[in-house]
Amino acid sequence: MPEPTGADHGTVASPASTTTTLPDPAALLATALDQYAGGYEFDATVTVNGEEASAVAGRWVDGASELTVTSGDGKVDYLIAGGGQWARLPDGEWEALEGAPTATSPLLALAEPSSFDRTEPAGDAIVVYAIYPAAALGLQGEPIEVRLIFTEGILVEAGYETLIEENTAVTVTAFRPVGDTTPISAPTT
Repeated sequence: MPEPTGADHGTVASPASTTTTLPDPAALLATALDQYAGGYEFDATVTVNGEEASAVAGRWVDGASELTVTSGDGKVDYLIAGGGQWARLPDGEWEALEGAPTATSPLLALAEPSSFDRTEPAGDAIVVYAIYPAAALGLQGEPIEVRLIFTEGILVEAGYETLIEENTAVTVTAFRPVGDTTPISAPTT
């Protein structure tokens, strides 16, 4: 008796004929950023020539943020809330910083790339390569390609490489939904 064919029992695609339909990168990015509109947590590292130069960990909730920046043996906590910004060293007191802080989500810098270069599947993830003006990322110079990684429609990582005074700097930031939704408020003194 002959083996059943795909026509008899459903079509089975061969690996050579399998194609993956990738989402529109602009829509994917907009939807992912909307998911973080109320808050998110993040961890970022900057490496220069393969050595970690700094790390930042924190959370952003409803227009306010708290974060810790570590560089070498130094560590500083920052708080941005209620129209002000503060910093403190370990075991120190909060000190007000001058200047008006931003009340928008730092992720909004990723909302408007100049263009999208390409979109690729990567296992269970989708990787989008987007081009941003350097100024959008707080840098100077030529436009920068940012690698955006999405898992199940959620932005989980953004990273890019730049040259700073002939040194290769790599910035990678991981994002996740906010676990601690406690409102972030100005320090009491």
